[in-house]
Amino acid sequence: MAGMTTTGISMFLEPSRLPRSVLFWRSFMQWIGGLGILTFFIAVIRESGGISQRLFSAEADETDAGSIRPSLTKSIVDLWRVYGFVTSTMIFTYVALGMNFFNAIIHSFSALSTGGFSTSAASLAAFSPAIQAVTVPFMFIGGVNFVLLYLLLKTDWRKVLKNAEFRMYSTIFLLLTGLTVFELSNSLSAGQALLDGSFRPLHLSHPQAIQTWVLWSSPRLYWLYFSL
Repeated sequence: MAGMTTTGISMFLEPSRLPRSVLFWRSFMQWIGGLGILTFFIAVIRESGGISQRLFSAEADETDAGSIRPSLTKSIVDLWRVYGFVTSTMIFTYVALGMNFFNAIIHSFSALSTGGFSTSAASLAAFSPAIQAVTVPFMFIGGVNFVLLYLLLKTDWRKVLKNAEFRMYSTIFLLLTGLTVFELSNSLSAGQALLDGSFRPLHLSHPQAIQTWVLWSSPRLYWLYFSL
């Protein structure tokens, strides 16, 4: 359930002791859940004729359903292609930065689906700052409506930038990042404050269970995120 709903809640204190098959399966369920709800929703509604198009438009906020494909089936396929493309890009980025292939798959599934299952109890804190840094933009992408991401890959920048959902999401992220960096700058170096300051808002506001820090280490920041 934690995988399919992408909540990322785990009862395992030491996931590194689990067989690789279990680690992969729970992360794979999480990855499917990252887009599976939308897919299931459309698959069920499609029998209702025109109403399915209207509901699809509502799910995609201000993006016209026809901006992908007139056919819902083809729209689903295109969304999965986008999801798979971004996942593959993330995997190869991790590998290029020194993460082994298995860990790259697991953490790509986790970060992009906004879930959080990891192969280590320390989560991403067990890896280099460079790996943590490149995770930030992918976590941000994971919170973006994938219909908008499809338009972005089609270089339809204007429609994406005009979208109210995307503008609100970006504004909240930048605001929280600025406040977090300011709060952390008194105790951390500038580089570490910037890294943690951009990572933490995404970790808690999605909610995203993948992490690099102890939750209660910054009580004031925790309550700020919790309120959102």
